[in-house]
Amino acid sequence: MRKAFEEGTCTFCSLDRTLNTVLWEDDYAMVWKVPEAYLRDTLALHALVVPKRHVRFEADLTDEEALSMHHATQFVRNTLGYSGGLAHTREGPMDKNSGTVDHLHKNIFEVNKTGEVRVPVYKDPGDSFANKGRAAEFASWYDAGKYYQ
Repeated sequence: MRKAFEEGTCTFCSLDRTLNTVLWEDDYAMVWKVPEAYLRDTLALHALVVPKRHVRFEADLTDEEALSMHHATQFVRNTLGYSGGLAHTREGPMDKNSGTVDHLHKNIFEVNKTGEVRVPVYKDPGDSFANKGRAAEFASWYDAGKYYQ
């Protein structure tokens, strides 16, 4: 993500397929799991469902894209074994949805019941210090050529 931000490109539009293995895709959408190194330790599954066209709002999807997103979520349930948890969509400006990528996407979480999972919609500016520390750690892995720890 850091590289995309520095280059002014969208992480999802120019997805790094060496780091993110796309598990399902068609002409309009794709699915991948968050790489193990970046997975929260309280989640058994974190899948992303993303339209291929750069849009910010679900309401801006064409009928074909919306149906494709639906098929993608069916893949997550039927093939990845999702048995429940939380599916949430981040849309609109990032400062209104605590997003890290300026592209419509659906996060699908299944907990592993080892701890609490919270999904923020708005982060207090005071929390940015912790977020910057985590981002710096990931950036150091990337700079060292270590995508997985």
